[in-house]
Amino acid sequence: MGVLSASSTVEHKRPYLRGVKVLVDGGMDIVPDIYIQPEHQRLCKSKVCPDTQDIPVIDLRELSNSGNRPKAIAAIGQACQKWGFFQVTNHGVPVATTEKMKEVAYEFFELPVEEKMAYHATSMSSKMTMYGTSFNPYEDKTFDWRDYLRHSCNPLSEENVSSWPANPPSYRQATHSYSEAVGSLCKSLLRALSESLGLSPEFLDAAFGTPNERFLLLNYYPPCPDPALALGLSSHSDVGGITILLQDATSGLQVLNDGQWIPVKPLPGAFVVNVGDQLQVLSNGKYKSVEHRVVLNSECPRLSIALFYNPSFNTVVSPVEELLDESHPPLYKEFTFSDYKKRFYAKLDGKACIRSVQTTVEASS
Repeated sequence: MGVLSASSTVEHKRPYLRGVKVLVDGGMDIVPDIYIQPEHQRLCKSKVCPDTQDIPVIDLRELSNSGNRPKAIAAIGQACQKWGFFQVTNHGVPVATTEKMKEVAYEFFELPVEEKMAYHATSMSSKMTMYGTSFNPYEDKTFDWRDYLRHSCNPLSEENVSSWPANPPSYRQATHSYSEAVGSLCKSLLRALSESLGLSPEFLDAAFGTPNERFLLLNYYPPCPDPALALGLSSHSDVGGITILLQDATSGLQVLNDGQWIPVKPLPGAFVVNVGDQLQVLSNGKYKSVEHRVVLNSECPRLSIALFYNPSFNTVVSPVEELLDESHPPLYKEFTFSDYKKRFYAKLDGKACIRSVQTTVEASS
């Protein structure tokens, strides 16, 4: 059997590069081979925790109460150590802001595919605003059942915002308000995370550099004819600092904890917060960036909106010196965030990227 050339491989993928939604809208009632996950990666019910356990939920209102703040900070630290994930309530982002963001996101994915494809690009770095499917479809051997829109939201300058979609008409205004509000929430959480590590409140945000990278990722997961064969998003940990995720009411996110997949139940009015690889390195492994994935259903679409709060492009990342001593040597090598991103975006592969920066001292990841 002959080997497919690079050009013929792209031709084979071409019908799928326009996204999953266009296939589903066209009446597709089977899962094409390119979306069928290898058997060991498919949804295995025996490895999914029964519906009796969930990630911690933390009331952020307690952070503004001087008497309760230490307890809230301790709860955040414990969640980062044990889970790498938690949900937050009373976070200060208005309900009207989150609902409008979900509304314009759905409206974008309902646009004609030709209009969305105007933002299509062949690499993550080739456009300020990018529409795509799967993760890296020009490299992926198996596609994820996902369409997405990705763009920067820092700075919220006229030049940056003008690269965002002009349709739906309220997209830019709604997204600007959302990015501003959630960016403030990120800063508040980083202060709490710094304190939970025994550092000054501004330490981590300063360590991320200026201007730090923030981008928004809108994910759309159409219903799947056979959810047992495909994944919405393959198992991975996040590349950056912290991630703030807004879910709709449809379940799908799962977190790996003690060898079992834990469903993250959508909680009305809450955000999901998770530790990224850079925070794991900065904390010298005390806080864990945890593998997570998205599973599918056959009845309805699912929408999620992630804001990634990351170090600046050229920030040098390594374990925080104040957290090191003879008993706690550095578990990770020094690297630039830009170099780390290049490795990460080449292939979505569990926690392989962070293992590549471990020192000879065995690091728990």
